[in-house]
Amino acid sequence: ATSRLITIAPTITFKIGDRTDLNLHYEYINSFANPPEGYSVLLSDGSKSPRSTYLGYPDFSFRDFTTQKFGYRLNHKLNDNWQIRNTFSGTVS
Repeated sequence: ATSRLITIAPTITFKIGDRTDLNLHYEYINSFANPPEGYSVLLSDGSKSPRSTYLGYPDFSFRDFTTQKFGYRLNHKLNDNWQIRNTFSGTVS
């Protein structure tokens, strides 16, 4: 079986003021994986399915995909006991 996983995930934080931080994040994931060589189904008569049998959806590639995630977190401390936090995260596949 052949597989490959590439992940890049940088994060940067800006100190906007004495009590305010902005954190930006991004994640890139590219994954490719073949099913194991011994992938087969045992049929009711005890035989294995032919190697050409594909049990997944033909238009749905679960083995090779790229995903990108991005977002931010804005944090403002009102005082030592209270803070306001706003967070956003999105995904593109």
